[in-house]
Amino acid sequence: MAAVAGDVDDDGRAGIARVGGVHDRQPLVDDSPDPAAWQGLGQLTPDQAAKQLDAGFDTVSLVTNDSGTAAFARLPIGLYLVTETDTGANNIAFHGEPFLVTIPMADANAWNYDVHVYPKNTATGLTKAVDDSGAHVIGDTVTFTLTAQVPSLPAAQTLTDFGITDALDKRLRYASATVAVEGLTLADGDYTAGADGQEFSVVFSDSGRAKLRTVQGNAITVTLQTTVASLGDGKITNQAAIYVNDPKKSFGSNTVTTSWGALTVLKHAKDEPSKTLAGAEFELYALDAQGDKIIAGPLKDVSDNDTIFTTGADGTFTVNGLKAGLFVGAGVALIVGGIALSAARRNRARTA
Repeated sequence: MAAVAGDVDDDGRAGIARVGGVHDRQPLVDDSPDPAAWQGLGQLTPDQAAKQLDAGFDTVSLVTNDSGTAAFARLPIGLYLVTETDTGANNIAFHGEPFLVTIPMADANAWNYDVHVYPKNTATGLTKAVDDSGAHVIGDTVTFTLTAQVPSLPAAQTLTDFGITDALDKRLRYASATVAVEGLTLADGDYTAGADGQEFSVVFSDSGRAKLRTVQGNAITVTLQTTVASLGDGKITNQAAIYVNDPKKSFGSNTVTTSWGALTVLKHAKDEPSKTLAGAEFELYALDAQGDKIIAGPLKDVSDNDTIFTTGADGTFTVNGLKAGLFVGAGVALIVGGIALSAARRNRARTA
């Protein structure tokens, strides 16, 4: 943040009020404030100053701009109380603490009339990551990792409620979850973690929040295991949220996606695509991104939990639920979205 001469900055919305009766419009000596008149300011607290506001000074309120700056221009010499009244649309759970600032401010052997101050807020953020590297068919596990920081609280603030929530996509099923906090050993009673239908949550208890207070700023990691239950449109997106003290005021994470598709396999006589073959049996394997190495398989047919896929009367079988990727089934022509692959690729197909 930056400010112009004689200005004061604050993160979020800031209200500023002149402190009356305490160095109000101090006289100048050789174009500088009288040092004797400023003695004792270091012992004055914001609470004390708030009781001595200058009734003749109208409170000035500004909203910070995109760079986080609020510039209060042309302020008379004096002592000012700066209070954050609104955190705006930012991931901020707590207002910054009020503070005092003088215009001008002592700087070595001179007076600084171009005052810049940098109050800090602690952002309440949540990051979400997805790992579907081990998932290939419906029923496989997709892991989500939620990472946050233990809230850093103002000195007078109490952590009365704290939790992480995740509204799972209807095509996902909750399996299990673990919770870890850097620098802490959590007991079973320190939190609850589980899902009520599609609503997953981690909620810290009184004992858990007391422990969190001792490691403010440390990392919290929630590892959420889910299984894929159905395909739908193939694009499964998910976002989590975190709240501090007010469950009705939560802050969302980034959105992650795991992509799935359907695969149709057609078996026909050599060089005769119209002569389809029923009753052919195949196994299906997942390949790496380059298509050079088998990484999983044979994959299961979720309809009967068998690893054998059999063509029907029309010479095809369809797998409704494969993670986007490259697959192989020896001796077959694999079709994605109804488009047959070239001869060079006839044993491989990519779902998307």
